[in-house]
Amino acid sequence: MRKAIRLCVISLTIVGCVRPALALNATSLRRARHLVDKGQSALARGRVAHAEKLFHEAITIEPVLPTAYTGLAAALVEQKQFAQALTVAREAQQRFVEFQKKLQEARIKDWGLHNNAMSGARGLAAGGTQAPAIEKQLTTRRWTKVTKDPVPAEVFYLEGLCELRTRQRQQGIKDLKECLRRNPKHGLANYNLAVALFLGGDLQGAKQHLDRAVALGVKANPMFVRDLDARLAQR
Repeated sequence: MRKAIRLCVISLTIVGCVRPALALNATSLRRARHLVDKGQSALARGRVAHAEKLFHEAITIEPVLPTAYTGLAAALVEQKQFAQALTVAREAQQRFVEFQKKLQEARIKDWGLHNNAMSGARGLAAGGTQAPAIEKQLTTRRWTKVTKDPVPAEVFYLEGLCELRTRQRQQGIKDLKECLRRNPKHGLANYNLAVALFLGGDLQGAKQHLDRAVALGVKANPMFVRDLDARLAQR
């Protein structure tokens, strides 16, 4: 399952704790992103406990960074801690939305800063000194691209998988379908959705998503394939 989890990565707020005020800080974001990258690498190498520790550290440094939560959720899934992973994945979803808002606010501030810089530039002939400093700040600031829908498919995959494993099949099916709406080529989402639909009696839907999963390179459980084919043959 380690190789099955494709990371997108996010961070966790402990249940019952008050969320800290969100703000974008270039230094803390850079440090947290570095830890997230290291956590992803550790998870890919099977060092799950170490990866979990790195994702927690990233969240402590910068709670606003959503990818730290996705990584933490994936690490918890690897350890079969599905209930806790579900809490973190849902937190990740909210963090992506909040992070998007902060990016938009930062962009608006940049627009205002740009207008101030232009006004300062016009005053240079009169001996103004503010514009060069502002222009330097503008050219060195880098924000992540603002997107229309900030929540990646992987978040819904993690939610759906955890919901299936915690006996919330209908919600799990809903979230896996949402994952596939955003990324139809997510092989594991197709496969887990096939299993969930099979358990719910939707054999045709199960067959459709199983075929898609296999076409995308997922190795299906032979017993599941046999049981599904047998049920379809009886109809």
